[in-house]
Order: sequence, then C-alpha cells, then structure tokens
Amino acid sequence: MNSKKPLFKSRVGQALAVYIGSTWVFVEALGFLISNYNWDPVLLDIVILLMVFGVPTTLIYASFSGRWNKKAILLHAINGLLSILVLGFFIMNPHRMRPDKLRVAKLSGYEKIALPGLNSVAVLPFTNYISDKKEDEYLLAGMHDGLITEIGKLGSIRTISRTSTLEYAQQKKKLKKIAKELGVESIIEGTLVRIDTLIEWRLKLIRVFPQEELLWSHEFSTSLAEIPNLYKTVTKQVALQINQQLTPKENQSLSLSEKVDPKAYDAFLKGHYYGGYLTRDGLERSIEFYEKAISIDSNFYLAYNGLAQAWIAMKQVNLVSPMEADPKVLKHFKRAQELNPNAAPNWALKAAIEVWTDYKWEEALKSFEKSIALDPNNPSTRLIYAHTLMILNRWEEAWEQMTYAETIDPNNPWTIGFKAMMFLNEKKFLSASKNMEKLKALVPDHPFAGLYTMMKNNNTFKKDAAVEEMKKLLTNTIPLASLGPFIEDSFAKNQDFKQTIRETLNFLEQQDGSIYLPPFLMFQFYKPILQDDAKSLYWMERMYQERNPNLPYLGIQGSDLIIDHPRAESILKEIGLR
Repeated sequence: MNSKKPLFKSRVGQALAVYIGSTWVFVEALGFLISNYNWDPVLLDIVILLMVFGVPTTLIYASFSGRWNKKAILLHAINGLLSILVLGFFIMNPHRMRPDKLRVAKLSGYEKIALPGLNSVAVLPFTNYISDKKEDEYLLAGMHDGLITEIGKLGSIRTISRTSTLEYAQQKKKLKKIAKELGVESIIEGTLVRIDTLIEWRLKLIRVFPQEELLWSHEFSTSLAEIPNLYKTVTKQVALQINQQLTPKENQSLSLSEKVDPKAYDAFLKGHYYGGYLTRDGLERSIEFYEKAISIDSNFYLAYNGLAQAWIAMKQVNLVSPMEADPKVLKHFKRAQELNPNAAPNWALKAAIEVWTDYKWEEALKSFEKSIALDPNNPSTRLIYAHTLMILNRWEEAWEQMTYAETIDPNNPWTIGFKAMMFLNEKKFLSASKNMEKLKALVPDHPFAGLYTMMKNNNTFKKDAAVEEMKKLLTNTIPLASLGPFIEDSFAKNQDFKQTIRETLNFLEQQDGSIYLPPFLMFQFYKPILQDDAKSLYWMERMYQERNPNLPYLGIQGSDLIIDHPRAESILKEIGLR
C-alpha cells in the first residue's frame, strides 16, 4: 500500500511539470506571433485562461491514470463548466480580469529595462489646505496640471499625466506601490495654501527605488501672476536633483519670464477645468471662462488656445456644426499664434486644424513633430498624432505614438477611448471590447462608449437596454424635446431594435433644417448598424460638404465604415486619402 503513494505523487508531479513547461512555451510562442503578426492581443488572455483550467484537467487525468470512470468524467465536466463560465465572464467583462499577470516567467523583451539615473516622475495630486475647497478645486487642478506640463517638456524625463495620477488623491497607498503601478522611479508630493491671490506651495521630490530617499524639498510663496514662472523654477530644480543634464534649449525655455494678470490666470484655470468634462454644459462654461480671461488680459495666448480647443471639442462631439465652430477656431488660433508663434500648444492646435478641417496631411505631420519636439510628454498631442497616422494607414507608426501616450497617461479616458477606436478600425474586436469596457467603467456616458454599449446590449438580447442607450446617445447630442418620447413610443409599438432606429432616423430627417443633425452620428447608425449604403452615402456627402472632422475616418482601409461606391472613393480622393 505504501509503495503506491510515491508512484502516485511521481505520476502527478511529472504530468504537471510537463504540462506547465509545454504551456509556458506555447504561451510565449503565441505572444511572439501576436507581436509580430498583428493578431488581436486578447487572444493571449483567452489562451492563458484556458491553460489555467488545463491544470486541474492534467491533475484529474494523472490521478485516474487516464481512465474515464464516472468520477473522472464528473470532475472533468465540472472543470469544463467552470472554464466556460469564467471565459464567458471574461469576454463580457474583459477589463475586470488580467490573465496576463499570470505570466511569471516571460522571455526577454517583455519587461521594462531600467535605465541609469532617474528617468521618470509622477506628480501626485496636491493636498488641499485651501479654506474654501470646492470653490478653489480648479486651482488645485490647474496648478497640478501646469507643473506636470512644464516638467513634461523635458524630453529626458518621462512624466505621468494628471489624469493617471488623480486616482491617488484620496488613497493612502505607500509610495513604493504607487510608483510601481505608475511605472516611475520618483514622486513629487505637494501641499497648497491660498490666501486671496497669494499662494504657499510646499513640494517634496522623493526617490522611491531602490529605497525611499528625500532628494529635495522647498516652500514657495508667490502670487497667482507668478505661477507660470514658478512651474519653471520647480522644473529646473527637479531636473538638477535627478541628475538630468539640461540642453541649452531646455535651459533657455526655463529661464523665460512669463507673467499674467492673476484674475486672467484664475479664469483660465476655470476654463481648463470645466473643458475637461466634455459635456455641453462643461464646454459652454469653459468657453465663458476663457473669454473672461481674454477680456482681462488680451495678450494671454493660452486663453486663446484654450478657446479654440473648446470649439474644436464642441464640433468633434457633435454639439455644434463645423460651420458654426470653424470660424471661431481659426480666429482664436490666429491670435494665439500671433502672441506666441513657437509654443507647443499652438503647434498641436495647428496640426488638429490641418487634420480635421483642412485635410492637409503632410503639413499636419510636420506640425505634430514640432509640437512633440517642444513638449514630448503631452499625451493629447500623441493621441491625435496616432489617429492621424491611423487615418493615413501608417499603422506601425500610429501604434508607436499610442504606446508612448499610454506610458505617460494610461488611465486617461481619452487614451483608453482612442486606443479602443484603433482596435475597432483594425477589426480586433476583443481588444476593442476590453478597452471600451474599461472606458465605460471610468466614464459611463463617454461619447466613445455609447454606440458600443448600445450594440452590446442588442447583441446580448437586452433590447430595452439597447434602446435606452440609443435614446441617451441621441438626446444628449440633439436638443429636441420630442425625441426621447418618440423613441419610447416607437419601441413600445414594434418591440424591434433596428425598426426603432429606422423610425427614429426618419423622424429626425423630417426635422432637418430646423435643427442641426450631426452627419457622422447619422452615418454611424445607417452604415455599420442598418447597412444602408444609399443613406450612408448621403450622410457622407453631407460630411464632405461641411468639412466634418470625422470624415477622414471613413477612409481607413479595411474599416467597417468604408462604402463600396465610386462617389465615396471620389470624396476620399478629393480630401487626399486615396
């Protein structure tokens, strides 16, 4: 009896060792194929999940010496059922599981390589010692963003963006854990006190690895008017403390004197704060505060740049027509450029206009490069650049820019959303779904996630939820009081999702002229959902006539938005995409 026990252990151990070894080789080989042959990355997650459930399968098989008696069959059935349930949950909620974390022994090339010295920093949200916390929330946000932006201009230091550090505002995690999650070697902590227009700012720079070490701390007292100069002073100190050699160009930029009227800067920070919401109310308030900043200081170039950006956002998310927005965008951009012709934000704004208004592709690429040379750690510029390269079907370069944006701002909803759209256009639907689910968890009403959520509900037979999502998407965009009730009545009458869409679009087209119908939104219902090429072509023509910013996306090769029609090809040729 005792002689059989070691044999049993040996048999199970050998089977497990062979399985784990062969699984590791298979997973690494699949990882190589995904990286080199542009397969959907989520395939690796699915395979790893299946391999995990292969462990109990191997144990059961070895334990019963390959015999298929009732007990063995029952155990295999339970394990198989569990694997199906877990895999189904993962496919429906891909952002909630991280199977890739199970890869404990990866081949070379997958891990980040540590460079000598300190090359990365995260600025944590400042502790608020302001008396009226709600009123001055925009000041905390603005100063946090301002310091990150200034440090980010140093190409030698990878700087994590504000949106990816915000989640640590109320957390009491250890610095080492925060640094590991953000992939940085150093952290800046700060506290802020405001008395009228006077600011007291206490900052600490801490090296986190290999052990925590305070490198520098200082207390600054200044006025709102001097804050832009203070960002430069702190940036210079950070660079010196982490032993980064400043180039002559960086040294010069950090020595420039920049003063603004404190009330103008106060209004600018509010405009920047509210613009981040990307809702109609938020953008309208953003425009109001930027205009206030300009009325106080007519030479404040950042306020003109912000105003142009706000109007670009208004048309990009279908809240106003290009005919209304474009003259304002150009007017404010020209003034910003007159005041500071070589500023990174102005080059980025110029590139955005060249991509989504003028369709000047080569000029846009040059403008992006100039902006990135001046401010290499601006994730927004990298994201727009990535999408421009995608529109031009230069996928390898597009993913390089997207990957860089993700390293400096991984938790920004726009990073996640732009990445999801790139996966969709590559028809990597599993990875697109994973990122859309993550986006929804962060911002449930994000404009990128609306159509995805609607179609997911329809495909999983949740017709009521799909129609509700459609109603939310359309009523948030088109201010028509009767639209919501019409959608509800239509669905109540026919109980058919696509029929409700058809009737709703027909109802909206009857209002055309009295309200603005966003052509790209209409196109998105007619082309990928209803597959009505005639109507899709009509709305594509409307996009072309108004120089809609989303028209270039209709030229991405292989995309589901492509219309197989001579006129569609002609339009794409006329805007330089064929």
